[in-house]
Amino acid sequence: MLDTHSSMDRGTVTMLHSSAFRSPPLNINDCDIPLVYNMSVASSQGLTEMSHTAMTHAAMICQRRMHEYSLGADYSTWSHWPMMLNALSDFKGHVENDIRNLENATGPLATLHRVSGAKILISLQLVLRRPPYRQARNIVPPWDDVDILEAATDVLERHIQPVNAELTPWAWKNWVQWHALAVTLAELLVRSHGALSERAFLVASQSFTKYAALVADGGSGMFWRPIARLMRRVQRLRRSPPQAMPQLLPESINVGQAHLDNAVPDVPPGNLAFSDFDDQSAPTDEQYMFTNEENQSYDHLDSIYIGENTRWLAWDCFLQDLDFAGV
Repeated sequence: MLDTHSSMDRGTVTMLHSSAFRSPPLNINDCDIPLVYNMSVASSQGLTEMSHTAMTHAAMICQRRMHEYSLGADYSTWSHWPMMLNALSDFKGHVENDIRNLENATGPLATLHRVSGAKILISLQLVLRRPPYRQARNIVPPWDDVDILEAATDVLERHIQPVNAELTPWAWKNWVQWHALAVTLAELLVRSHGALSERAFLVASQSFTKYAALVADGGSGMFWRPIARLMRRVQRLRRSPPQAMPQLLPESINVGQAHLDNAVPDVPPGNLAFSDFDDQSAPTDEQYMFTNEENQSYDHLDSIYIGENTRWLAWDCFLQDLDFAGV
């Protein structure tokens, strides 16, 4: 689990292969643990104290398999895509089976399982199409009809909702959804206007405010600066009239460390609140404006046309910026 959470937290590939996990955790209660040492104990089909752990284990296997299948991607036949979809389908089946078994279950554990299952599933659907690590090419076939912007916005919306009072004991388990936020902003580089874009930008702004104060490296900015640069560029594009919107994006990024060192002064994480990144603005007591935050990462090669079929380049551009930031 630590390997999985660490990889998602920093956008890196997991170290362990899915085949290393041979036995899933037993779906049993704590009181049944002593029986395991004396006799064969089968997993329960109902809700237990281990049900949530069993579900997160299944999600972990799903994530690893999707990545492993992408390594052998065949772009002539797209044979990797059905295998990746099947891995996700297996986890979806796990969640749906759990929900059926919990149909009459009540209490905090049952609520946690239902809510977490839905959140994990939609997050993995997004990871399938926008992995948080660089790929040589877009692994998603051109006929896939999932709207990435809508999917990423959905993930953010679910995670910024107020925590159900019943789930307060598990409030600490909420992760910074940097991946969904970055995907949303990358999509807005290409689709910065329209009804869905307005909804997505509002949710992204709210998420930025929330996560900027929570992200672990807010002071150094090595992880947050690329996201701040992305936000700044989206804001700049949104200030342009729709008919004048350039659907342009750099083909690659070549940023020296000097650019990163000079981009944003180090500030305490608590001051990294969201605001419009206007160079003419000045910091207030409670907010820090990311002045001069958008450097050459997204400027010096604005000559590559980005159409509907090449939106993946916007995401790859962000991931390369993340690499240069030393994450």
